[in-house]
Amino acid sequence: MQLKFPFEVVGNDKIPLIDIRITNKENKKATNYRAMLDSGAYANVFHSDIAEVLSINLASITGFALLGRQGFFDQFDEVRFNYKNNKFYLQK
Repeated sequence: MQLKFPFEVVGNDKIPLIDIRITNKENKKATNYRAMLDSGAYANVFHSDIAEVLSINLASITGFALLGRQGFFDQFDEVRFNYKNNKFYLQK
């Protein structure tokens, strides 16, 4: 099965946005949310308000900062990931 979605134009950029439903498996609370697909992200990241809606204790979660296209990747000419060799490269 193939799902096809159009890019949404925001300002001068094309953004891959999708409407999703998030459910807390422990208490079955759920909410709808609009999200951007990020092929380089290690994990899913949501605004802290979502944790409140789903009754998730944020103090028990280890978090990382995410570096995205605007403000980080756009400072480099090339960003390359090589999973086979366990390395990534940033080139100016």
